[in-house]
Amino acid sequence: VLWQQDEYGLGIVTGPAHSGPVDIDLDCEEAVFFAPYFLPPTDAVFGRAGKPKSHYLYRVDTPDFDKQALNDPTRVSDATIVEMRGDAGHQTVMPGSLHQDTGELIEWQGGVPFPEVSTVPAEILMRAVRKIAAATLVVRHIWQPGYHNEPAKNISGMLFYLEWSEDEVVEFIQAVMEIQQHGPVLGFRPARTVGRPARQKRRAVSRRRRPRCHRQKALARVDGMARYR
Repeated sequence: VLWQQDEYGLGIVTGPAHSGPVDIDLDCEEAVFFAPYFLPPTDAVFGRAGKPKSHYLYRVDTPDFDKQALNDPTRVSDATIVEMRGDAGHQTVMPGSLHQDTGELIEWQGGVPFPEVSTVPAEILMRAVRKIAAATLVVRHIWQPGYHNEPAKNISGMLFYLEWSEDEVVEFIQAVMEIQQHGPVLGFRPARTVGRPARQKRRAVSRRRRPRCHRQKALARVDGMARYR
């Protein structure tokens, strides 16, 4: 290949404004681990030997998509967790090229050249990427070995009040539990752990509705008394 013979690289301009894909660039080990849990399915996944499966490509359903980087605010260097490369002239080095710093070959995951790039709603993609960043911050700063149950309950309660569904919360807690084990955690049932905060949220919602019901009943009684008189 011409560009490999002359040690050239191959790059694409990202973002729908340039008819390009959005590149989800996973900049840390935690983000690479969490990506399969939260990102929509796509065959367009690539990386290199030292950092496999670190790029996921998507097309989105919007005419533009701004670049966003989600960072760990406690870090000065290596702060970026995940980056959504979109419009404004950003570029991604593609498979077939050599990584500038390591000399490693950048390759498609699965060995299929130029696989199909999935099209997804932009909002769903952004929400998935935010889940990756949130899970990374949880395992770095909240999760501790042997101390999972109480953080899981507290985090679940917070996510419920942010209007996450119960399935989303279970998926999130399952993912942050499994990163330390590199697989399913024996004996851990996230649905049971999440169940208590879910019930508390439902009761809280029910309480907020009660005053309105009581008021309606009170008004009905007053109306009935007035008619009786």
